[in-house]
Amino acid sequence: MSLPNVTVIGLGCIGGSFAKALGAHGAQLRGWSTSAEDCALARSVGIDAPDVTLEESVAGARLCRLPGPPSCDDPQDFSRRQVPKAVGGVRPR
Repeated sequence: MSLPNVTVIGLGCIGGSFAKALGAHGAQLRGWSTSAEDCALARSVGIDAPDVTLEESVAGARLCRLPGPPSCDDPQDFSRRQVPKAVGGVRPR
């Protein structure tokens, strides 16, 4: 099975773990975070986390994953607030 190009937006505990697991299964993966520390940690474990804008990071991705915090009551509202319109919006599953 071929995995799609994936961008994980947010490389904290949840997003970093998710990205690491996807990478271990062969996904073409890119990570992005507002935290330089999270990006550096991601790079140290082999995750592509370049110093680019969010828009550049999601270019060419077939799937963008925005891991929400456990306290997130409404994932769609959380996504709408976190992902700028330049990304193309959020398509609910």
